[in-house]
Amino acid sequence: MKKGHSECGDSAFFYSDSEKAIFGVFDGVSGESNASNASSTAAKICLEKLRLLSIPLESDLINIVSSASDSISKGYTTAVILFITKKGDFAICSVGDSPIYSISNDGKVDNELPIGRVVGDDDSVFKFLQHRNYVTSVLGHSGKDIQIHTKLGKITSQTSFVICSDGLSDNLFFESFEGAVADSAGLNDLSLLLVKIASKNNSPKNVVSYLENTVADRIQNGRIEEDNRIMVPKEDDLSII
Repeated sequence: MKKGHSECGDSAFFYSDSEKAIFGVFDGVSGESNASNASSTAAKICLEKLRLLSIPLESDLINIVSSASDSISKGYTTAVILFITKKGDFAICSVGDSPIYSISNDGKVDNELPIGRVVGDDDSVFKFLQHRNYVTSVLGHSGKDIQIHTKLGKITSQTSFVICSDGLSDNLFFESFEGAVADSAGLNDLSLLLVKIASKNNSPKNVVSYLENTVADRIQNGRIEEDNRIMVPKEDDLSII
């Protein structure tokens, strides 16, 4: 929990059995009341329904997330969910600006689903920094349609995922060319960070601890501009799986 927040607005879950593992991160919308209530309600509903499935279809993901949204009495939250089976089938889902990164066995980092915010690549640096906190969709009774992004697939061995709140992604370097933003998801920066930790110990626990410590250092040190890379830290609740 970061300065200016009276409580942690993030909620998260992890579930596993002999056939599957399910992970979720829900980032209660800051600046709105009942953020923690919204995120915890959504997490509870999604976990209860997802754990009953062997592997969800995209329609299942949409129905479950929509049901979670309807169950929120007050407040708003974003969501990102990862479902993996023992055989390597996966299903992912997101609403809002919480990203899901994949890391291939050769270290290539990708952003698996669109990040739902009003600014992104090709926007001016000034506009991006002014409006990066504004999301295009949330769970909760916002009066607007929910933009639910989904994807199904199969992973190979040595593939990893990082799911997180924007407390991580907004503390990554983005790139700037002629005043416009590129790599707003911070893929290149995250790749460099993962290369550093891989040379030491890349267990999931160490990766998360390393990223957490990196975010803390960056918040403390403030804005950094080097070559075409810019990092403007944001104090925010942080969740990483």
